Amino acid sequence: PEAGGDSSESNSEPAPVRPVCCQLLVEDDFDEYLGLADAFRERKFVVVGADMKPLNGGEEIAGPFVPDVQWCSYKKVAWAAVMKGQVIANHYFLRSGLVRKAELVDTLAPFFPSTLPDGFSVKVEDEDARAGFAEQLRTTSAAQ
Repeated sequence: PEAGGDSSESNSEPAPVRPVCCQLLVEDDFDEYLGLADAFRERKFVVVGADMKPLNGGEEIAGPFVPDVQWCSYKKVAWAAVMKGQVIANHYFLRSGLVRKAELVDTLAPFFPSTLPDGFSVKVEDEDARAGFAEQLRTTSAAQ
């Protein structure tokens, strides 16, 4: 702009950051047993239900909310949104070919690195190594 021109762009406030959101569509007793909603909240997710409103957990952030992660039964996954890269689901599209979720962390890590729990992956070749690793885990757990 010319000198003395409109400088409202340089003085404008930054756009608010949208919270990371998980749409949790599971039975209450399943959530209570696994503690899914609490686990997501600990990782700074806003947890919403089917109505896209925060589940009982005291979220004070105003909506509207758009889920980044959808945790639900296979039949309820919004596959169109998953295929467009708009949401990450807790299921694989070809579930008959991939029955384990061991790779889910690798899938989520590039998108939400600060929200993932600490974990370990170990390949144990024989029984002696397995016993040694199990003992190391017990020792580490006892020390904490």
